[in-house]
Amino acid sequence: MQKILALSTSLLLFSGCGVDLAVIKPWEYAPPSPNSIWNPAPVAHQSHKQAEKMTARIISATLPDQKEALSLAEVIDIALKNNYATKETWALARVAAATYGQSQQNLLPAATGSYTFDRSRSLGGAASSGGIVIVDDFGNVVSSPTQAGGAPITYLSVWGPQLALSYLVFDFGQTRSTSRAALEALYKANLTHNREVQSVIQTITSDYYNYLYQVKLRESYEQDVADAQKTLDSATSSLRTGVRNVSDVLQAKSQLLQNQTLLVKQRQAVQEASSQLLTDMGLPAHLSFEVEKMPENPRLFEIMASVNELISLALEERFDLQAAEADLRSRNNILSAARRALLPSINSNFNVGRSDFRGTGIPGTITDHYDFELTFTLTWQLFNGLYNLNTIRKAEASREYSKAALYQTELQVIEDITNAKSSVSVARDAMRYTHDFLDAAEEEYKVSLAQYRSGTTDILRVISAQTSLANARSVRAGALQSWYTSLSTLAYAAGVIQRDPRTFLQESSQ
Repeated sequence: MQKILALSTSLLLFSGCGVDLAVIKPWEYAPPSPNSIWNPAPVAHQSHKQAEKMTARIISATLPDQKEALSLAEVIDIALKNNYATKETWALARVAAATYGQSQQNLLPAATGSYTFDRSRSLGGAASSGGIVIVDDFGNVVSSPTQAGGAPITYLSVWGPQLALSYLVFDFGQTRSTSRAALEALYKANLTHNREVQSVIQTITSDYYNYLYQVKLRESYEQDVADAQKTLDSATSSLRTGVRNVSDVLQAKSQLLQNQTLLVKQRQAVQEASSQLLTDMGLPAHLSFEVEKMPENPRLFEIMASVNELISLALEERFDLQAAEADLRSRNNILSAARRALLPSINSNFNVGRSDFRGTGIPGTITDHYDFELTFTLTWQLFNGLYNLNTIRKAEASREYSKAALYQTELQVIEDITNAKSSVSVARDAMRYTHDFLDAAEEEYKVSLAQYRSGTTDILRVISAQTSLANARSVRAGALQSWYTSLSTLAYAAGVIQRDPRTFLQESSQ
């Protein structure tokens, strides 16, 4: 019995080689919440090493008091806690974590416990059960009273517990390849979730500045209406004094009505931008909130890194690219497992238990104390309708698909970085030019209006200056939006949107 226990203990210890925490706590291998970034261990992307326990960095922030305007960081925090896109990728990551845990099933022995009770009544022949023949003290088979015809009747009860252990001893690495494929699929799911968190940040940032832009544009239209009213008042005053005719009043009034119409439409645009922001935050669109206003003169930055340096940064940091690489490694392991399925496997089975007997002719209850059986089986599937061969073909095709997807992702990274860097440069220049454009337009309108009141110019000159000023305000608002969104787009393209953008930017003069 001691030898049997030592053998079973050794089998259990041997089976633990290669098993990690995922088989017990698979959630430890996925982000802990929808608003979390999954942080891989240093060896997470090395398929030849055992993965270490993964941790997650939670983007933490307290809910702001709405007595004050919400900042962009507070809006992003609310979005990450409520947005359903991250909840979906988080759930998929947990599914992948549980699948990885399941993939290690064959690295541990399978144990089945049972307890049976069997009551039998046999007619004729020797009474036997479980390899035991029931005889009397003189070696004769025990039988009960016979039925008509002289056939003996024997009653027998057998009961007892049984424990069955089975373990895959060797399969040429098929199980390990399958488990590694599941591990890489888990990395892909986690990295996809990370990218989705970044996507939510980018989406909310764009929505946030679009809303501020629409508000800024509404304020610009309100100023345009005020300027148009000022022009109309001047024209009306000049008409009363007889200096001007009614044509000036009609032209000024027409311009005022046009600006009022634009203002009404812009109010709807503000409402739509607010609804879009709330929806992407995972909140009902009818809620009301207040956010900080668009800064009038933001700090401008120069891009320190070249396009090639930014591309190198993105190739290291982009989670979607890392996910594509993990997917390719997963499919390589799936192909390896499919090929190894053609090879034989060795399985072991160990059964141990105890049986008690009571029956006709048995004085009391007898027991076998314990019984056991240890077997090793070599299994080699010689033919199964070419299923394994077609599985290999399928795995090879899937690997080619993954290679193409990875290459396409790399091209997309390069395109994103190239366009984003250019957008920042253009937006920075636009900020400088629109600032001067607005100053010049304001001065032009003031001079034109003063000249009109003094009678040295006509109403068309005033309306032209007024239109130029309205255009300068709109262009300035658009430049402010483009500047902030171009910075976030560049950070998103580089895969570092959740970090401080000053890693590749430096402040420049206005």
